Amino acid sequence: PSPTPLLAFAVLARNAAAGVMVTASHNPARYNGYKVYWCDGVQLNAPHDAAIAARIARSPATLALPRLPLTAAAVRPGA
Repeated sequence: PSPTPLLAFAVLARNAAAGVMVTASHNPARYNGYKVYWCDGVQLNAPHDAAIAARIARSPATLALPRLPLTAAAVRPGA
């Protein structure tokens, strides 16, 4: 657990492209979810927020993504 302002600081301190924090707000449940901070350390806003939401809506469901079988994942090349 970390305070939300730490993410804004970390984005700037690490010169990151963005930062994402999963939240469980003490406010009403509709505020739970995630917060995205842009490279300037400021919470994401229009038009970027709508573009990201649209991209998420077009993405396949997680369970529909192809998966590597565990046996294949356990094989180390050259081992």
